[in-house]
This record gives sequence, structure tokens and C-alpha cells, in this order.
Amino acid sequence: MPAFVLAVDSEGTYKKDLSSKKSAYERMGVREYCVFDPKGDMHWPRLQLFRLEGEICQPANSQGEPDGSLAVMSETLGLQLRFLDDRSRLWNPVNQEYLLEHHEECAGRIAAEQRIRGPESEVADLKERLRRQR
Repeated sequence: MPAFVLAVDSEGTYKKDLSSKKSAYERMGVREYCVFDPKGDMHWPRLQLFRLEGEICQPANSQGEPDGSLAVMSETLGLQLRFLDDRSRLWNPVNQEYLLEHHEECAGRIAAEQRIRGPESEVADLKERLRRQR
């Protein structure tokens, strides 16, 4: 059973996300349920977190942050979910940084691998390519 669930609302799901799905997650014992309205036209606030207290999911307070984002703190994840500039992001309050998005993580990994491999590896790669072309 999941401890945390994030629902990204759409026109067809947002009413269920805030009613029957929320009730179902309460019955299953999901500790936190977060609902996000990416367009901002289905419910306010656009980012809502419900925390299981006893057998009922109670709304957790959202707050404005200095960077202008709307935020809720997930005790389950140990992260803050933030909505800023039409994007949702995860914020690590320990190191005061946003978690990297997939493309940022990939770019960082590639750069690190290139630094580790160094020039000798590049020469070896070029030699291997030349050998294959012959």
C-alpha cells in the first residue's frame, strides 16, 4: 500500500480526485494524498495536500514561499511540493535546493562521466571507431 499518492487533475478526474478517491485512500490508510491542478481552473488552491489523521484525511496548510511558489510540506517524503511558474517541483528543505528534473539529472550524469573518463578515454574511443570503420 502506498504511503503517498499524487493526483494530477484533469477535467474528467478532478471531482473524483477530491471526493471518492480521497475517501478510498483514507480507507486504504494512505498517509498523504496530494492533488495538483496543473491548469488552475478546477480547484483552489491548485496544490492541496491531505494528511491521514486517525481515519480521516485532513487538509494540510499550503503556504506562499519567498520565491513566489505555493508549497505544501510532505512529512512522508520529507520534501516540500511547490508550484511555481506553471510547474510543480520538489524542494529539499535540508539542503535548500530543488530536486533535479530528469533532464537535469541526465545532463549532470553525462558531464560527470566525461570528467571521469578524461582525454585518454576519448582517444581510445576514437581509435576504436577508426578500427571499426576499416
